[in-house]
Amino acid sequence: MLSTPGVDYTGGAFYLAQREPPFPTTEHPFSAAGQLLIFRGNQGCGAVDYLHGMREVERGTANECRRFAVGIFQ
Repeated sequence: MLSTPGVDYTGGAFYLAQREPPFPTTEHPFSAAGQLLIFRGNQGCGAVDYLHGMREVERGTANECRRFAVGIFQ
């Protein structure tokens, strides 16, 4: 996270949801600039176990809100 949550923008929490109904979801909001979130998208063998994404940014613009995503694959 390169922007300061609550100052540069509001909303925009990262979430993980299980792939099977009822799709339990856990949100992971950022609380400070400079934070990094690392997660494992599956439990092995190439199967996708978790759906993931970002909630909508409620206040802020592209000039104020800077997020950076990197995918690492094995």
